[in-house]
Amino acid sequence: MGAFWGYNPRNYQAKILKTPEHYVETLVKVASLGGNYLLNVGPDPTGKFHPVAIAYLTKIGKWVNANREAVHGVAQSPFKDKPGWGYVTARAGKVYLIVADWPAEGKPLLVPALQNKCLGAHLLADPGKPLKVTAEDNQWSVLPGPASDADAPFHVIVLEVEGAPCAL
Repeated sequence: MGAFWGYNPRNYQAKILKTPEHYVETLVKVASLGGNYLLNVGPDPTGKFHPVAIAYLTKIGKWVNANREAVHGVAQSPFKDKPGWGYVTARAGKVYLIVADWPAEGKPLLVPALQNKCLGAHLLADPGKPLKVTAEDNQWSVLPGPASDADAPFHVIVLEVEGAPCAL
């Protein structure tokens, strides 16, 4: 975190630090590109972590723990281009739509179609509530969006697909 490797109290100045949401987005972006992300945080000379680091890691960890399936052990996005609404990761049988910018209320989230058959969709946070997916014009439309959650930088939709996700 910040601009310095290892512990440096200057790392925790507002002009240097980015938001916890920035670090979540960096993790999501790196995962969608097929990489791994290491966030460096070190203790002070007495072995204690800075209170800001603890607060940030707590907030980042809350999102990661709730959405681990979408960022841990996943493959990169099957799509060549990054969608304007967020990021995509995948694994056999699943595509994770990690959405930052939802369309206006009542409008569908548009996703490039895959070669795979779509078997269903749900919010990762609410697997018992299916979402409607329709296919037309080489894209899939997903409705409805999530309930508002100001605490979440991203919401994750799980698309269940047949086989390993493969772009058209």
